[in-house]
Amino acid sequence: MSRIRTSTSQENKTKQTKAYNQLQIFNITMLQKDQQSIEQDIKTTSRNNPAIEVEEKELCPICNRPYQGSLGDRCECAVSASNSSDSVSDSYESAFEASYSGNSGNVADDTDPFARVSGVDSFCAGLKTALRAEYHKDMYPVIDYLIDNLNSQGYLPEDIVEETCDICSASEEDVTKILTSLQMLDPAGIGARSFRESLLLQLLRITPRHVVAEALIQDHFEDFAERRYREIAKALNVPQKIVENESQFIRDHLSPKPAHGFDPDLNNISEPAPTIRPDVVIRKTSQGMEVDVVESRRFKISVAESYTVIRKQMRKNSLNASEQERTLIRDSVDEANNFINAIHHRWQTIKHVCEALVTLQNEYLEHGTVGLRKLTRKDVGHQVGLHESTVSRATAGKFVLLPNGKTVPFDDFFDDSQYVKDKMREFIENEDPRHPLSDEQLMRLINRCGMDIARRTVAKYRDELKILPSRFRRSRATVHYPST
Repeated sequence: MSRIRTSTSQENKTKQTKAYNQLQIFNITMLQKDQQSIEQDIKTTSRNNPAIEVEEKELCPICNRPYQGSLGDRCECAVSASNSSDSVSDSYESAFEASYSGNSGNVADDTDPFARVSGVDSFCAGLKTALRAEYHKDMYPVIDYLIDNLNSQGYLPEDIVEETCDICSASEEDVTKILTSLQMLDPAGIGARSFRESLLLQLLRITPRHVVAEALIQDHFEDFAERRYREIAKALNVPQKIVENESQFIRDHLSPKPAHGFDPDLNNISEPAPTIRPDVVIRKTSQGMEVDVVESRRFKISVAESYTVIRKQMRKNSLNASEQERTLIRDSVDEANNFINAIHHRWQTIKHVCEALVTLQNEYLEHGTVGLRKLTRKDVGHQVGLHESTVSRATAGKFVLLPNGKTVPFDDFFDDSQYVKDKMREFIENEDPRHPLSDEQLMRLINRCGMDIARRTVAKYRDELKILPSRFRRSRATVHYPST
């Protein structure tokens, strides 16, 4: 009899352990998913399991909180942000964009300052065709490199001329000439290297000339972004009303995203990239930094009250139902509870990790990238009592809305330079000594490993590793700078 009891006890214990491990795996799987996948899981599970009730709330695109009262085109906080002359920003350009109402082809995105647009890999064949018709085939590599570096908003990196000269072995005069030709194509503002340059390129296409508007952008951009119209009017010696009217003209007729909504053909640029919404919002309040997980604001998930009542009746044996019906109800409620627990575990873990980041990277949140300290996922795990792999799953592919209005990936809080350096060393050690890898090739290999890094950053890290450029590594394996 004792053996039977022991065997039964061991069997129950094994089943419980197995079930616990399965729940752990499920929790981990749910934690590492991105926002879009979780939203789909919530909707699919609630549709397939009648024991789950989901209430989805409409969130304001500005504050990411549920709307208060009736829905309108813009909620109260959006109007307030638009009318405010001292919006929080780490630069005058982002302050201006936060209140921008220009026509970029998509009204919903234009009223949302937190939209983040990813780069587009399309070759933009139409643009290349147009420029190749103007230049000799020797300039085709320059044309291709410039257009390939356009992001989906139509901008080029600030140092694109120097970079193109280096990569394509072209003269600065030739590159500048082709860039000017690119900037003359449609849409107006394409090929700009800064927000200000894009606005100027667009403005110069408009006739008659708006001299005051040009002066606002060219010489008084910071005051213009902060709506300091009185100071501008005094400097330009014109009535303040003229400055206000020209400012409104810029906001109504120029676009901060010149290529938004265009397709890659001769007349247009790129497909609109998906808007990336933050998973977490960090707000600065009078009590300090506040962390808010957006999903927890958007969804309220619970077990249906009717199923809760039926389950209680089943436990009291007061329910007249067949064994099949009892099994179906029990399985539905258990599945609902497991799913809800996994979702809540996800939200709590992400919040705890972000709260740790607020503590460890407070200077970054207060002062921008100058305050960013070296930090690893292991450091954060130690802070919250989690394994670094859990921290990695909680942050991978997720985004944070900072107090300054910028939406950034969680990766921006961490120092990934060591990972990149290790990969660089690995690639260089295994390269063909007759054809060593250039910085451009190293950049592409590292990007394929999931790290978005610029070529100039590769060159910087290579110098820090004391590894010579590719032209000095030819016919040798890995050559290092001589020690001093």
